Amino acid sequence: RIGELDALHREMISQERDKLLAVYSWLKFMGESFDLRCYAGQRHDKFYIVGWIPKSISEEYVQECESYEGVGCILADPKDKKGMSPPVKLKKGLLSSIYEPFVEMYGLPAYGEVDPRLFMAITYTLIFGVMFGDVGQGACLAVIGFLLWKLKGMWLGRMISLCGLSSSVMGFIYGSVFGSEEIIDGFHVLKNGNTMKILLMAVGIGVVLLLLCMLLNIITGIRQKDIRKIFFSPNGVAGFILYAGLAAGLSLKLMRGIDIMTTPYIILVIVVPLLMLVGATPLSKLLTGQKDWKPDSIGMFFVEGFFELFETLLSYVSNTVSFLRIGAYAISHAGMMMVVYMLSAGAGGESLFGLILGNILITGLEAALVSIQVLRLEFYELFGRFYMGGGRKFTPVEIDYKAAV
Repeated sequence: RIGELDALHREMISQERDKLLAVYSWLKFMGESFDLRCYAGQRHDKFYIVGWIPKSISEEYVQECESYEGVGCILADPKDKKGMSPPVKLKKGLLSSIYEPFVEMYGLPAYGEVDPRLFMAITYTLIFGVMFGDVGQGACLAVIGFLLWKLKGMWLGRMISLCGLSSSVMGFIYGSVFGSEEIIDGFHVLKNGNTMKILLMAVGIGVVLLLLCMLLNIITGIRQKDIRKIFFSPNGVAGFILYAGLAAGLSLKLMRGIDIMTTPYIILVIVVPLLMLVGATPLSKLLTGQKDWKPDSIGMFFVEGFFELFETLLSYVSNTVSFLRIGAYAISHAGMMMVVYMLSAGAGGESLFGLILGNILITGLEAALVSIQVLRLEFYELFGRFYMGGGRKFTPVEIDYKAAV
């Protein structure tokens, strides 16, 4: 009897399907339209709605509103309204979307800030490859990531796959295949004094990335029309010239024996930027036309300026030194794989089981550690130079109405 009722029920649904879907769609449309009232206000005999729209459709939106009798639209630029915090509409992109969850973890870009997603996608992938360069292990990571993405729908899978490809590319450069440096030629990390070259390369990568972050900070300052951020901050023009000048002078002296630290160079590239950093507050106020640009106490001004300058120089050194971990992990990976091969050989010939087990353990352990270390570099050393976050995502109010008939 129950089976007959179920069959009758399915038959009735099949016969009335189109009508039921049409009624459901209409009720859904009316319900969502009714919910829009919570966004509306009333004053006398008029109703009004205040909200955000993308600038790209502003003209079209005004025309659409004015096409209805009694409906008007007033647009306001958020730059003209102090205290406003507009939402951010993130642009779609393949690489950007892969690392977007990490950026959301730190905080979405505020209005006027540079979107760091593409920057993070490129730098994270490249740094991971440098720290974990191996053709075979990288290929395994790429395959595992692809399967996690396709079969499980995990967003992390695409990132793992991308990092695995980067690891394989760097593996060809290092000449490492599943830890063996005998299969292909390359820049073998532990041979011919290459360890020092790896460490110097890591510092060089850090210097380039920090300078790039300062440029991004300057771009953000231009967007936000912030004179201090553009010219007088440790990550602005003054900081860029000072850091680049010190890096160039020291590297040429230590590596090539070329001394460019002449008196004019020191004055223009070091002394002037230092004075700009010390006088950041009064100079920025003076350039923006503020009358209270003079410090209240000259003594306290120089004391505060000295400690801020000391903190700035210390941050330059500590951030640069932090990038040594890139080379250190590349060296440790080669060293750990060498130990695996030595232990395998000590067991009597090269044990295939030992090699496989060692590769699995090293790949899993180091991939996790390197991922965490690269994320630390991104958040602390790089993002801290140009990115504040704290923004909110633009989520438009939509009525999802699809006619069923």
